[in-house]
Amino acid sequence: MLRAVAAVDPTGLVAMGCPDDEYAPEVDRLIPLVPVTVDQVRAVWLDMFDDSLGVLTDLQARQIADAVNQR
Repeated sequence: MLRAVAAVDPTGLVAMGCPDDEYAPEVDRLIPLVPVTVDQVRAVWLDMFDDSLGVLTDLQARQIADAVNQR
């Protein structure tokens, strides 16, 4: 699941050289919400990142929700 979220790399951190587990805190916050919704994914991202990095596209939010829900 964490690899799937890192593959989406919604904030570009992995592309900048951060480790694949860079999104572990966000995934850890989503796991208790399973089945997680797109709106919950967006809320967690906005809470964890500032406005410029916390905005997800519809596709990114859906891909993250799908990855977490398939754990």
